[in-house]
Amino acid sequence: MQPRALPFGTADVLTVVASGSTYLAVPIALRGFSPTALTALRLGVATLVLGGMLGAGWRRGRARPRLDGRTLIRVAIGGAVGFAGYSLLLNTGQQSVDPGTTSLLLNATPLFSAVLGGVLLRERQGQRGWAGLLIGFTGTGLVAFADGSGTLRLSYGALCVLGAALTVSIFTIVQQPILSRLGALEATAGAALAGLLCTCYALPDAVRGITNAQPSVLAAGLYLGIGSTAIGYTAWAASMRRGGVGDGTAILYAVPIVTIVLEAVLLGSHPSLLGAGGGLLAFGGVWLGRSGRSGAGAVEEAELEHDDEAFARVGEVEAG
Repeated sequence: MQPRALPFGTADVLTVVASGSTYLAVPIALRGFSPTALTALRLGVATLVLGGMLGAGWRRGRARPRLDGRTLIRVAIGGAVGFAGYSLLLNTGQQSVDPGTTSLLLNATPLFSAVLGGVLLRERQGQRGWAGLLIGFTGTGLVAFADGSGTLRLSYGALCVLGAALTVSIFTIVQQPILSRLGALEATAGAALAGLLCTCYALPDAVRGITNAQPSVLAAGLYLGIGSTAIGYTAWAASMRRGGVGDGTAILYAVPIVTIVLEAVLLGSHPSLLGAGGGLLAFGGVWLGRSGRSGAGAVEEAELEHDDEAFARVGEVEAG
């Protein structure tokens, strides 16, 4: 029986919800884990879940990918930068930066991706593209300097979160070519394993944290591994495989909305007006830059069909 393809946009929705809720789960998990221990816990749980999903898929007849040396190198770099590096910087930054501001700062990811795309991939930026970058980075700067009182002050935590945004941008550039050879699940599982190997030194601290953690802290840590990483990153990989880096990063624009709404409902807090204004300015800059560019090359129709089937199998494994 052939798996039924998921409706268009399902991967996008999963990506936005998983990412938006991540920034609320991290501060809770940090109550019982250090940034490095939480990174190891998150990637350890994600690797186990993704490995189980892959094993179940292979037993059901899922094709096993053939890996060459170049692909393995890209997977390793993506895991080290986009999983281990991102999680460590995010955890460190969120020790002092609230969830809403974190999500707004991470909206710099498409801006960094545009710059890296121009430098590494020689993607051309027209006049609107450069204007959008200038406006976007101005807005991101306001968010970075805005503290809870609405005054301007650049914090170490904000710099760490901006560093996390840069690692995500590098990850998208590195991972996109892999997705034409691997499925979303295989690419995510390989990157998670590579990231775990980079942080395995912190596994003993993660285990000690598990034994002493309160239920809410442990639940937040497990959610980061299962929901934010295993499901969220796989969904994001499916989105990027469908529409390329540009469209894959474009869906991240909606993440701050989810985070800010959840933060207001669950915690009763919100970013400062200056930070929110900077976020809107950054969003406008990204929109202006994207509207002035031709769409990032989508994969061929045959690949789209394969991607739908691959991601549908992920859903079947999760349901099973």
